[in-house]
Amino acid sequence: MPAGSARPRPTLPAAPHSLASSPRATSAKSWRCLEDREDPNTTDPQGDAVSTATVQTLTAEVRTLVVGSRQITMSVAKQLDVVPLTQLQVFGRVKLPSGDCWVIGSDPDGVLAVAKYLSAWAIGKIEQFKTLSNDAQNSYEAERQMDRVGIYADSRTWINDLIESGEASAMGIARSEAAAATPLIVLAGLR
Repeated sequence: MPAGSARPRPTLPAAPHSLASSPRATSAKSWRCLEDREDPNTTDPQGDAVSTATVQTLTAEVRTLVVGSRQITMSVAKQLDVVPLTQLQVFGRVKLPSGDCWVIGSDPDGVLAVAKYLSAWAIGKIEQFKTLSNDAQNSYEAERQMDRVGIYADSRTWINDLIESGEASAMGIARSEAAAATPLIVLAGLR
């Protein structure tokens, strides 16, 4: 390549945009995948198996949240009111930078809001905590057993708070599991 000439940059297909007026909009993109397969019945003149290439079309669905004609961005989602999960009509899960598990939807007044839900890991720790608390003869033995399985003092405080607030009740756990089963919504923007 001659000096001073720029390398041609590869181009990517444009991202599909949805301008639907519903709070949930979806778009799909098909991808092609080449796959090598050996046919045991086909051999070349040397007796080796011959590989054939096949094309397989896969479809990935990307859900975006659109209000009017504008897509909701990450920076807008971070500024939304936080409401209890019980008060939210859930549209889907979103990944916010805080690292917690979040869903987005509308509150009873129809205002866009977010709510936290318990992850599968947290639900597992809560169940372990309840089991060990009930099985132990005394609080010292329970604390030792919890330390062995990785439920340390700060986690025990957090779990006790969840139990007192009702989030760790059977109903609260069922709500969190239902929230975790909702589709992931991709928010526009980097931060």
